[in-house]
Amino acid sequence: MGRYSLVTLTSSALKADALFLQKTLQLEVEDESASTITLVGENNEIIMLRREDQYLPQRSPHQRTNLTVLVTNDKTIQNITGFVRDSVSSEEVSFDDDVVSLCRLRLPSSIQLILAPMGLLDSKNGRKLLASRLYSDRLEKRQESVMTGNSIDLDNEGIGDLYDLQLEDDKIVGSVDECDWIGAIGKDCTSFENGITDEQNAEPSAESSPLAAIEVVPAWVDFHDGKVMKRKILVSDGGCLKLASLQDCQSLLRQIQIPTSMKKSLSSRLSNTERLRLLLGWVLTNIDKALISPFLNVKRRSIHHLLSESINLKFHILRALHESHWIEECAEVSTNAILIRNTSTSHVTCKLSISQILLINDVVYPSDDALAILQIETPARTLALLFENENKRKDFRDAISMKQITSSNAPLATLPNGILSTKWKCDQRKLLNCGKLSMTAITVQDPGTIVAACLQLINKIRIEEQSDPLDIHSFLTSIALLKRADISILTENSRLSFFLNLYHTMIMHAFLALGYPSTGFKFFSFFNKVSYEVGGDMFSLTELEHCILRAKMAAPSVFLSRFILPSSTYDMALTKADFRINFALNCGSLSNPTHIFIYCPENLDEQLNAATRMFLQKASVTMGGVVELPKICQWFRNDFSSSAVIASNKELVLMLEPYLRQEDTDTISLLRKRNFSFDTMEVRFLQYSYKCTSPQLWHAASEQFSIL
Repeated sequence: MGRYSLVTLTSSALKADALFLQKTLQLEVEDESASTITLVGENNEIIMLRREDQYLPQRSPHQRTNLTVLVTNDKTIQNITGFVRDSVSSEEVSFDDDVVSLCRLRLPSSIQLILAPMGLLDSKNGRKLLASRLYSDRLEKRQESVMTGNSIDLDNEGIGDLYDLQLEDDKIVGSVDECDWIGAIGKDCTSFENGITDEQNAEPSAESSPLAAIEVVPAWVDFHDGKVMKRKILVSDGGCLKLASLQDCQSLLRQIQIPTSMKKSLSSRLSNTERLRLLLGWVLTNIDKALISPFLNVKRRSIHHLLSESINLKFHILRALHESHWIEECAEVSTNAILIRNTSTSHVTCKLSISQILLINDVVYPSDDALAILQIETPARTLALLFENENKRKDFRDAISMKQITSSNAPLATLPNGILSTKWKCDQRKLLNCGKLSMTAITVQDPGTIVAACLQLINKIRIEEQSDPLDIHSFLTSIALLKRADISILTENSRLSFFLNLYHTMIMHAFLALGYPSTGFKFFSFFNKVSYEVGGDMFSLTELEHCILRAKMAAPSVFLSRFILPSSTYDMALTKADFRINFALNCGSLSNPTHIFIYCPENLDEQLNAATRMFLQKASVTMGGVVELPKICQWFRNDFSSSAVIASNKELVLMLEPYLRQEDTDTISLLRKRNFSFDTMEVRFLQYSYKCTSPQLWHAASEQFSIL
């Protein structure tokens, strides 16, 4: 029986990593495809490289397992240490009165591969020694703190059991002597079967947590330096927020090799400053402090110093334009309104009527306990003001309370028509779910439930003659939570349900806030402008339809669509095509059905069938072999083909036959009995109306399907 060592690596640079390993370890390519490359060595090393974007589409870059152990022989390690260079380092360690070598390879995609001699893992002391090295890496905050590898035994009859070799997370916090291994090497490894872990589901370490990075670099600030407006990044330094210049931050990022996977995980639609903030947060959270000490040791002005500077007006504040962008201003409370002024010119930049206030909440800034936020809620928006300390916040709140006593007007119940957010490159967009802010670092774990509730609530607001301000507040607060939703946790069916419900929520929301588009040209402009921020990205209604829901489906056949439709790409996009999606989407056109469903993963297939049948209620089939179908069947005709070739009339009709009305399917049956040639069937497409009305919800499940 021969002993083999196997490791599986998820690579963001498949070809580059394979070439590096092939040359460095003198491996041969055993198998190669677009998504995997397997390399085999003479000393029984097997390395499987898997393309990261295919195998881990839902994982954060912080969840990558970058530090892996390949068990090999001493000769291989000695050969490697003979040509130490930037991507190869080695060390000698004492072990059982002997000296053994460990070699660390840094692959082009930033994966780190440790070469360890076979004998090191054959004894408890050897395993402790390697555990000690990995524990040290964790303390030094290297690329990744969890090491995984696999070792298997092979014989002439085939592959034996496969076991992960992984340092247990819950034991790292204690003494290194308590570390144990999940998995083993050699013949006697079956007792570890219950300890097998799935590398793809490994939890990220605390150092790699995206929320931890956000707290380290929580925001950027615009402030006045004389008459000049300057911009700096807020960086947490020992619990106190300091102002770092953009030049210093950019200089640091140029010096650090940030993994390509991290850069690609950030939306291309982010503004330059927001992208800089997130990359800086990753660097300060993940990179060894010794490497970034020049940046950390710079003396900088604190945010407290900025807010304590003397100004003419009483309250010196920062106002949140969104969760990660603040601007220096002054605040005062007049007879019936809160006035926010430019500190340089005293011009009013924001005005909030006292009568519109529903709630006032005190919030502690996550990265600096000494700072105090006053979060003022109206039905339509959040006004978040940052004060130097709690006393100043209390004084401002008391001033508002005094004015509220004398105010008798009720809050207005109207939906705002969207904002232009500095977080995104969105000059022409109307972001409808960004008026409400949340200053606490949270990740929404159940986006499907939230969006279903929002769809019900916006439908309630739509049908009410007089909208309740609390309903609008509740809807906008809930829909704003989706900004921090974790879409990656959703299965394909859950994701399809989520995005269908989100699409219809956006449709209803947009019609109420902006009105109906009145012409075909305004129709396309409207759908390209209306946008939401969801799951760390931003998309318009058009992008949601064509770049997420229909990402794997055919492009419209309309000639002008190639000039109108965006070519944006999204990590959260669906990965499977389903022609029924065309019928499930309801943009509110009068050519569409009047009703929509609240989709849920459990009944999704049944609901998609019902939506298709409902859309085809206007279709017809004559005994002469003439079929009339909705216009979308012409626009997306390729979706109804079983091959890459455009669907023929026969193929189109037969694919839709199960969803047609009973009288139409009866007609098709009679045509079959008469030996009608379906190749001669004529298909006509109904005219499409660009006039819109808001779709209505089917409420009860029994009601949804009874009409069909």
